[in-house]
Amino acid sequence: MYTQKDNPSVKSSLAYEPTLDGLRGIAVICVLLYHLGIQHLSGGFIGVDVFYVISGYLITKILMDQFDRKAFNYVDFVVRRARRLLPALFITIGFTLIGAFLVMSPKHFSSAADSAIFASLSVSNWFFWLDSDYFSASKHVRPLLHTWSLSVEVQFYLVWPLVIYGISRLGKNKQWTACFIMAGIGFVGFLSSVLVQSNHPSAAFFLSVFRVWQFAAGGCVALFSILVSNSKVFEFGQVLKSVLFALGMAILTVSLLFITSDNYWAVTAVLPTIGTVAVLLGMDSKFARLGLASRSLVGLGKISYSLYLVHWPIIILYRYWAFRPLNMWEIIACAVISIIAAKLLYDFVENRFRLPWTQKREYESSIVGARVSASILSIAFIGSLISFQQGWHWRLPVEDQLAQLNVEQHLECGDGFSNFSEDCSFGAQGTKPEIAVIGDSHALGFATGLDPIMKADNISAVLVKRFGTLPFHGTTTYGGEWEIGNFDEGLSRLSASPTDLIILHARFGQYWWSSDEDGGRPTWVGTQNESPQALDKSQAAFRQGLENTLVELEKTKASVVVIGAIPYPGLDSGQCLVRPSFIISEEHSEKSCTGLTQEQSVARAGAVNKILRARVEASGFVFIDPIDIFCRDGDHTCLRKIDGKVIYADGNHLNSYGANILAKHVWEKVKQAGFIRPTA
Repeated sequence: MYTQKDNPSVKSSLAYEPTLDGLRGIAVICVLLYHLGIQHLSGGFIGVDVFYVISGYLITKILMDQFDRKAFNYVDFVVRRARRLLPALFITIGFTLIGAFLVMSPKHFSSAADSAIFASLSVSNWFFWLDSDYFSASKHVRPLLHTWSLSVEVQFYLVWPLVIYGISRLGKNKQWTACFIMAGIGFVGFLSSVLVQSNHPSAAFFLSVFRVWQFAAGGCVALFSILVSNSKVFEFGQVLKSVLFALGMAILTVSLLFITSDNYWAVTAVLPTIGTVAVLLGMDSKFARLGLASRSLVGLGKISYSLYLVHWPIIILYRYWAFRPLNMWEIIACAVISIIAAKLLYDFVENRFRLPWTQKREYESSIVGARVSASILSIAFIGSLISFQQGWHWRLPVEDQLAQLNVEQHLECGDGFSNFSEDCSFGAQGTKPEIAVIGDSHALGFATGLDPIMKADNISAVLVKRFGTLPFHGTTTYGGEWEIGNFDEGLSRLSASPTDLIILHARFGQYWWSSDEDGGRPTWVGTQNESPQALDKSQAAFRQGLENTLVELEKTKASVVVIGAIPYPGLDSGQCLVRPSFIISEEHSEKSCTGLTQEQSVARAGAVNKILRARVEASGFVFIDPIDIFCRDGDHTCLRKIDGKVIYADGNHLNSYGANILAKHVWEKVKQAGFIRPTA
């Protein structure tokens, strides 16, 4: 199957289709404008869906043609794909790491290096699936986030020849059967994506197995077009093709304007998929050629791959330097620079390396394999060195180098997908836990700060956490429409294994306001079967959950301390306050690191803390407000540094130094209340 020899006497019947490049040009412009933050184009990311359908269409036609001519060779196919895609990718990764070296904090430089390794291996979709949400604010510190879609494409290229080989074996008399089989592959892939979406939305977004249905949609168009061209029974007329093209463009326009990050999932992704299918079916109509074959669109389509590669790192690295959203002039400048850089990458890398790398065909696969492997190993070595050395702290000014040591330290208690499979013990070991800390990632940070205090006082403690989830009984936390989880199981453990003291802490401001300071997917508090999608209903569920939780905690007979929302700085301190000074002056750093004023921070955290205090103290429990610790009268902002050390790891989490300051304050209150008597 994979060793069929080329038959050079039989030439390919495939012709260049300029309208296909025009469609690519539209797709990449949609993505570019979306990433630049153009308002009213909320669905610009559907350009990726368009690319997937185009890839399924084009690769299926190419493979069917090669199998029909008995000219397919798997190694040659992979080599051609490698020459076409990888050199430009490797160059982009290299320049991105150079840019990240100049402007990024150690934490984010290390993360960029990690993603570079996975991107070079074409598995970055797996890396970002486990590490981030494409629509969250964290995307603005990930200059290689966009490579996830390229990884999906490469994985498709490796597997799709197997699918087309099986279909091609049916023979020319079974072309309808081939279409139905391809449609069946698409239906199964689509159904799988729908089924996994509710509990694992990031998997449905990032993983290629849940995207195969879009490639199959393009494959159906390819097989159907082959069937029509070989059939004498029916023929697509110009009128029908023009209608299909117009309908497809209308559907894509609606998708661009009305699909958002909140409502995007497999069912809504059907719209741009169907729209692209309709455009492809009507692509050789006069109407389509008039709309898509213009010189500008075709030119953009030809550089679309290079433009897709370079635009995101340019935008993100500039935003990182400026530390704010782009204004209109900066949007125009980034767009122009991206197109110029893409043209250079296309002319000097993509176009040059897509041709054979040696005149001796028998050595081509060995040479391409050796050079690609050497490139991957080089990126892996440099990326691993950066990551192992924690983002190269030596790039920072001397006074900021020590501050970075506190940014990433935390207890080793599992990842963000914990479903309470095990608890995290800290403090003194070997005895029954006397203290239970419960909550989300903020509780993990607090426990990290509390750990040395517990060890010094010979007290054992346990952390029960679930990331991104409000630790209230009878509520479910949602990210947009998608269920994140509930905390009922974690709270039930407190009754099963009672402790003397329970400390409850979470990112209460996020759950109360249903949003963070940077936008992104909203967080709703609702019931198990309903995401409220409205602030008043979410806040009502928050209040009811608080009531339920305090009632449950009263049953444990333990002392209870609730720590309120910390005053968010309104900026990523782990990014802005500890950037290298190569091209970021001290004056620029001071001007760009604005964030929230103290009044704004206190208003945001104080609103929910007021509600928490009233109900917690009414139950006879202790409430501690972090605002009292981190906000001083007369200051313009709440504290971001104490004794010259940064106290936040990012835009909302305290680092180990800041968490230890909070823990010391809480522990003094605990001892004053007589809840715990330290043992020798």
